[in-house]
Amino acid sequence: LLIPRDFKIGATVDRHELINAIELAQISGDNTKVVKLNIDSNLTVSSASEIAKSSSATRLIESKGNPILFAMNSDYLLDAVKQVDTDEITFDINTPLTPIVIQWQQEQFRKTILLMPVQIRE
Repeated sequence: LLIPRDFKIGATVDRHELINAIELAQISGDNTKVVKLNIDSNLTVSSASEIAKSSSATRLIESKGNPILFAMNSDYLLDAVKQVDTDEITFDINTPLTPIVIQWQQEQFRKTILLMPVQIRE
């Protein structure tokens, strides 16, 4: 299956806060185009650049599962988040290297975007 049926980890966040956090990480990211996302008590978005590090925390509205750190192409993530036309979006993920699903409710339909993370070396 391309889209998993079940997810171990999920987080619901404010879309506007997330857009601001991604854009801040992009500005200070030294053109790497990769941001790290850490889901624990908040969703922290940070630049993956070793030269210029910055981070911005986004308040979690709801979460499930264990903390997780994963990375994404910031352009793809920002494009996906900007397609959402509601205030809240939900991230669902199983591991740092499996597909990430972004979902939101629009009228009577549940909309879904599938994104692939990128591998980072820590």
